[in-house]
Amino acid sequence: MPRKPNSHRDLAKIAASHCLKQGWCKVVAWELAFNDGVADCIGISLGSSPSARITVVEVKRTRADLLQDLKAGKMLKYQDNATHCVLAATKEALGLNKLTVKQALAELRKLGLPKTWGVWVLPTTGKRKPRSISNAKQLGKLDLTFRDKLVESVAISLCRRALNRRSPLKA
Repeated sequence: MPRKPNSHRDLAKIAASHCLKQGWCKVVAWELAFNDGVADCIGISLGSSPSARITVVEVKRTRADLLQDLKAGKMLKYQDNATHCVLAATKEALGLNKLTVKQALAELRKLGLPKTWGVWVLPTTGKRKPRSISNAKQLGKLDLTFRDKLVESVAISLCRRALNRRSPLKA
């Protein structure tokens, strides 16, 4: 039986795994520098078709962290170079232990989460698949030059992680 995800990093890895299982996603990273911050998860498609995309996923484990970031507008900086953005949060963080899905989404919009952002409910038990309660809308066109530099950053990040003595990645 899979262990219970209990850290922010565990949840970011679940989001990354979920991105990679989508048909469009070919490259994924978690905890990567992006737009003057650190994106919890980034999914990237390859090719130059009109549907090519960079999806940034912001992970929230606690309600306090979610409310603080929404109040500060911290998450919105990811929109500048992403084609899609998703808030991935636990049921507790979204308030779904007291609110309906419709009420929770309305509250998020009222607190400043744009309607273009998708929302995933992350599992807090051994179940590993996030549940989408709102789909992300396209924010803009993909800048292929930016995308190529981002793929290079992902490759460098993964190499550094693999070469680190304490890395969980196998080189």
